[in-house]
Amino acid sequence: MLQKSYFVFHIFLSLVFLQGVVAVSAQTNPVEQSNEEVRPFTDLTLEIVVPERTVLSLQPIPIVIRQSNKTNQLAMGYKAIVFGFTPFRLFAKKIGSNEKVPIGRQSALLHYAVFFNVKLAPGESCETKGWITIGLHRYFPEPGTYEIQAGLTNNDGSQYIESNKVTVEIKMPTGADHNAYNLIKNNSFEDFLFSGHKFDKAKGILETLTVTHPNTPYAKSASFLLGESHFNQKQYQQALKNLIRLENDRDFIFADKVRDYIDEIQELLQQQTVLENQ
Repeated sequence: MLQKSYFVFHIFLSLVFLQGVVAVSAQTNPVEQSNEEVRPFTDLTLEIVVPERTVLSLQPIPIVIRQSNKTNQLAMGYKAIVFGFTPFRLFAKKIGSNEKVPIGRQSALLHYAVFFNVKLAPGESCETKGWITIGLHRYFPEPGTYEIQAGLTNNDGSQYIESNKVTVEIKMPTGADHNAYNLIKNNSFEDFLFSGHKFDKAKGILETLTVTHPNTPYAKSASFLLGESHFNQKQYQQALKNLIRLENDRDFIFADKVRDYIDEIQELLQQQTVLENQ
């Protein structure tokens, strides 16, 4: 079965949050100590990738965070990274500026989870995919080239590693994209529209984007959020209608999740049809 989304709409906040904590706790139990030499957390490698190097203003920015043990010994680290939960940080800095701005919340979920470091074998790694959606107008306030970097602390906050730096170009939209941009800019949900926060209130704007501006990057983000949210509410027909728009977009940051959702929905609808015909 698909893992639950980390996007939040308020009627599912408690359920999704509890699932996130259970999943994290299950994979982060500390291991027994041994006499074998174990390298410290600071010997791990942290990498960040931005799959789309050019995005439009107010468009969610996809990122991939990867933690690896590239040493030839065991090292202490995380078995898994959960976007918005594991204690990693993101920073943005416009090229030409000296100000490195910490990006606040990466998830609309509350950050209550306990993490432990465990022994990682040489070559072992884990990664998480996500996108920056909250406060885009504050962290990337104008067109230009921005540098993004990630940082990660160990479980007790005593050790810290930083990633490589990647750049992303923010462009001002034109044409149909600009019309969609104005729709986002001129409403009260600008700060969190694509985050899943207050989904019931933002739903109308998201649906408008997919209907009136279907070929824009904003509509892709809206389609995914709508599809995932409807899936979690077991509204499978509505979910499928939105997710099918992304079915052939292999470059979409959550393309694998889109395919999994569609496969599961089709299976559920087929089972439902069988039961109705019995």
